[in-house]
Amino acid sequence: MRSDTLPAATFQSAEKVGALLNAEQAAERLGVSRAWILAHANGQRRPKLPSAKLGKLVRFRPEDLERFIEECSR
Repeated sequence: MRSDTLPAATFQSAEKVGALLNAEQAAERLGVSRAWILAHANGQRRPKLPSAKLGKLVRFRPEDLERFIEECSR
């Protein structure tokens, strides 16, 4: 069996392999809407949410989301 045809069940989740999260995954993690995530990521709203812009794609590192939560805690 070729490695590019492995069943989806054999792949680890994004968090376990350190992959970047998309806006939907980040929104789920923070319990907010996708629009909220994107507005804070692109600087339209404060506080600014750290993100990586890859062409038209916006991605988030799980550790940046955790740091964001800690910094916003009172």
